[in-house]
Amino acid sequence: EGAEVRQGGHLVGRVTSGTVTPTVGKAIAMAYTTPLPPGTPVEVAVGRGDTITPGQAVPLPFYRRS
Repeated sequence: EGAEVRQGGHLVGRVTSGTVTPTVGKAIAMAYTTPLPPGTPVEVAVGRGDTITPGQAVPLPFYRRS
């Protein structure tokens, strides 16, 4: 929680929650950001901010069971 979300090097939001999900087997997070179109690439600064993880803006809900 609290990790910075950046787009093009600019702070656009902060992570509010995150986990590794057993359903899709990947790390997911939710964040409050400035309005971003779906598919916009972002960077999430994890840990002390020295590790940058790529991500993308997606609309909620971001997973639908088929």
